[in-house]
Amino acid sequence: MTEQIPEGLKHNIGFLLNRAARIMRDDLGEALHPLQLSVHEYAIMRIIELGHARTQQDVAERYGIDRSTMVEIVDKLEGRQILTREKNAQDRRSYMLVLTPKGRKTLTRAKRISEGLHKKFLSPLADAEREQLYTSLATLISVRFSEGE
Repeated sequence: MTEQIPEGLKHNIGFLLNRAARIMRDDLGEALHPLQLSVHEYAIMRIIELGHARTQQDVAERYGIDRSTMVEIVDKLEGRQILTREKNAQDRRSYMLVLTPKGRKTLTRAKRISEGLHKKFLSPLADAEREQLYTSLATLISVRFSEGE
């Protein structure tokens, strides 16, 4: 099935980026369903794995979700023994999030699924076009962050 983009939106960057992200998010959500993972849970696990944020609060800020939603997601993942909360030695009021062995195994499977979906989504583009897309988006994001949002 081919989606026709309305003529007036073919050069609307907000519409195009949003639509592409929605397609990828929907497809990933469906593909992660057999692992009983949501896209949000997968993203949080990736942030933890990559070490971009360690405390529950830092992960919530990095991912851009409110504290109550973060608590709900972490409770669910902890209940499934995907991750654990550990007291933060530097700040006893906060918790460090750590993937369990089961969580790492689940994440490995989820990353394979995600990588396959990304390849499929980007397959209409030539290698050079894919690289240019990555570079251009990374530049736009980096400039935005360097300006202090």
